[in-house]
Amino acid sequence: MTNRRVRLARVPGLTEISNFLGHMRHSTRLSALRGVIDGPFVAWTLKKRGVRPLLNTTVSASARLDPLLAREVAVALDAGLALIPISPTCLRRSMTLARELKCLELAGTLHIGVRTVADRVEAHAWIQVGDVVVNDDPALTDTYAQLAAGELDTLLPLLK
Repeated sequence: MTNRRVRLARVPGLTEISNFLGHMRHSTRLSALRGVIDGPFVAWTLKKRGVRPLLNTTVSASARLDPLLAREVAVALDAGLALIPISPTCLRRSMTLARELKCLELAGTLHIGVRTVADRVEAHAWIQVGDVVVNDDPALTDTYAQLAAGELDTLLPLLK
């Protein structure tokens, strides 16, 4: 029998716990809870099955276009994601948020961009409601060239 130790990516501290508990008193408390529950599912799916199973985030025609509420949901979701011992990459955060916005019937679009830094290509993911970036800094997202839908489809086999 081998003695295997599971190493946690990170352990939440008092700040993360306090922040999460603060969201439990807010109207977006269910989004914070879903961050704890759906975050590990998204991370596992990305690792085992890739991006494609999570891309079914098209919202209905009746989805509300509310960037302020979507931003509140993103902050609450991040508070929940901070409690799980998995590194919250931009893709994990954005895919989890896209799923939550769909669940709440709020509009939101996943954007993936690329840029070249020091002779290497970097990619970044974020969510926008209309023209408003809701889970990231717009000054940062503006430094990335956004991929068109067709370009993303050609890259999907590489993202597994």
